[in-house]
Amino acid sequence: MADHGFTRGPWSVEMPSRNSPNIWIGSAADSSIAKIEAYDHEDGGPEHLCETDYANARLIAAAPELYAALQGMVSAYGNELATCPYTRRARAALAKAAGE
Repeated sequence: MADHGFTRGPWSVEMPSRNSPNIWIGSAADSSIAKIEAYDHEDGGPEHLCETDYANARLIAAAPELYAALQGMVSAYGNELATCPYTRRARAALAKAAGE
């Protein structure tokens, strides 16, 4: 896999705790990669997270494995499936992740 400057995986999700109401995504190489912040209730209640926040955290944490798997599939089958719209979408997603 080409080095595009990404933090090496695997990444993990650290759920909120008493000390931090936020979700943190991190890796062994870099303790914090991303943070999903809890937000205040409209009624002034305590900060909270919703199920979408947890789902987003899991998706972000899966990014290194998803990128590697997609890159492997495109490398292995891209020529055979060159006209497949999913192959074009896969290449576009990889390019987006690489900043191209």
